[in-house]
Amino acid sequence: MRPESLLDVEVAGEPQLSPDGARVLYVLTRPRLSPDGYAGELWMVPAAGGAPARRLLVSDTRLRCPRWSPAGRQVAVIADLGDGPQLTVLDVDTLGTRQLTRGGAITDLAWAPDGRHLAYCAASPGADGKAARIRAYGRIPIRYDTLGLLEDEGPALHVVAVEGGTPRRVAGGPYTHAVPAYSPDGHWLACARVEHYSTFRHGGGEIWLFPAGGGEGRRVAGGVGFHQGLALAWCRDSRRLLYVSSHMMMTGRTPRLMLAHIDGAAPVSLTEAFDRFVGHGPGSHTDLRFGSGPVPVAASERFAYFCAGDGGTMPIFRVPLGGGAVEAVTPPGRLCVAEFSLGPHERLAYTAMDDLHADQVFCLDPGGAPRRLTEVGEAFWRGAPRAPMERFTLPGRDGLEAEGWICRPPGRSGAVPAVLHIHGGPHLQFGYTLDFRHTLWLHAGWAVVFINPPGSSGYGHAFAAALRGDWGGIDYPYQMAALDHCAERGWIRADRLAVTGTSYGGFMTYTVLSRTERFRCAIVENGVSNLYTQTLTSDNGTNLLGQGGAAPWDAPLEFLVRSPIHHVARIRTPVLIQHAEGDGRVTIDQAEQMFTALRHLGREAVLVRYPYDPHFFSLMGRPSNRLELMRRQLDWFRRHLDVVD
Repeated sequence: MRPESLLDVEVAGEPQLSPDGARVLYVLTRPRLSPDGYAGELWMVPAAGGAPARRLLVSDTRLRCPRWSPAGRQVAVIADLGDGPQLTVLDVDTLGTRQLTRGGAITDLAWAPDGRHLAYCAASPGADGKAARIRAYGRIPIRYDTLGLLEDEGPALHVVAVEGGTPRRVAGGPYTHAVPAYSPDGHWLACARVEHYSTFRHGGGEIWLFPAGGGEGRRVAGGVGFHQGLALAWCRDSRRLLYVSSHMMMTGRTPRLMLAHIDGAAPVSLTEAFDRFVGHGPGSHTDLRFGSGPVPVAASERFAYFCAGDGGTMPIFRVPLGGGAVEAVTPPGRLCVAEFSLGPHERLAYTAMDDLHADQVFCLDPGGAPRRLTEVGEAFWRGAPRAPMERFTLPGRDGLEAEGWICRPPGRSGAVPAVLHIHGGPHLQFGYTLDFRHTLWLHAGWAVVFINPPGSSGYGHAFAAALRGDWGGIDYPYQMAALDHCAERGWIRADRLAVTGTSYGGFMTYTVLSRTERFRCAIVENGVSNLYTQTLTSDNGTNLLGQGGAAPWDAPLEFLVRSPIHHVARIRTPVLIQHAEGDGRVTIDQAEQMFTALRHLGREAVLVRYPYDPHFFSLMGRPSNRLELMRRQLDWFRRHLDVVD
């Protein structure tokens, strides 16, 4: 098991049930170095199972957003056949393809109910936030992670005839338009719209509604979540829309499943009594999904379907559209759903993984048991040193019990060196997912310890809100208690420990190092070191104003006292700092500040800069960067953990 083994991994995703519910599309994605990116294949498998899958399309680059035509004879997909990501239509019987667009990169698509038109979102040609040129700004923020520097023209909403012709622009401007959706009666075209400037001040994105045949649009809802929570679906009556409200980091409120009315009535929450984060779960931290899209929502005649993290799991839930109790649809167990599709008669197709198995495609009928339809990558994983997650709990302040896990190297007995892995967010969570890097570390002989301390999602609003305004406070003793717990049981060597984390996990790694010398080494990926400057340079820096209670210029000590850079003189542990140059969430100056201070102090520190990639590049960045990152991590851990005093 080596970092290069990542190139042998295949991932199944984006399941889509055909209109008659008889077939399931899915995308198979694998990393490759030439070109440096991800190759894609489109497959189709019978929903009843019992027959092999059929490959429909092969691409040297990613395939995204496969969508059945209403008649089930064609599939629209975003494919790069030489002109960048473009809208392509595939005939399922003949496998012939037609490219419908040429221009800016396509990001989303939707069929019109009559099957004659497709709506899509596309960047304007030349509006590349990563291109080098002079830009002038009068508003904030000036960048957004994955998009780069913001442009006055974002991905716009268009409509094109399936038979070809000139696309019609529906909406544009300094916004990112996404997740287009036609109403079932074909009268309306809805989409989410995220303003490029001041979005975080507005508490999220908006839902806009346009006449399908053309005309002025209007806003029907605000406070719409984006990132993982960007999802939109029509109800069958063509009068109501489902969406997910903004994340807690932005608003201080738990993300809810919302129901908007096109007649202008105030949106209502369908999950007000359901104390979990809709659309958010453990899958955000696995490096074996290669940047999967937002978790969808869907509606049948009676129910709304959605996913939510629940402890270490991510089931599919449903709730009556008229209001009522939320119930889990997928069976209980160590399951983390990635994406799903709802078909006729409440049939579901979904992809899901657990701690020992990568994502596979399943089909589930009401009252039945899930049918596994694929065996993607099984040959590879049979030869990998996987280990089950062993659960434990930690008591804490104010009755906030934390859930944690340890993975121990297969075939090893007794206490072993260990890596404490701290999750980011901070309102994210670990759970029952398979992780490539954890597998690498297990193969090297190190246990992996990871927990969901207060601040994590998956345990309700009060649990997550306990961290607001207390970054590095309430969660620190839980991280230390997890190591003590594992050492007391003879699972890990208390004298041979390492710690690592990304983003907020990097912030916590620095914080831990400033308070204890129990670790032999540390690795920080895209970590926050200075909350004062993070507030002013991050694409979501406005959120930190709410975390600190005041603006940094009004109360600088409130930000600095919690900033690891303020306590850098206490850090004596060797630190490897890895940061993506294209990160718009935690800009690279955060790494430069900490590295410079550590070297001024004569500490052992290494800074590695990775070109091009965004914030979570270790999960979905260029394969060349990911391989180099993992090689350095293995070397760093080996140098410090495997040395016997």
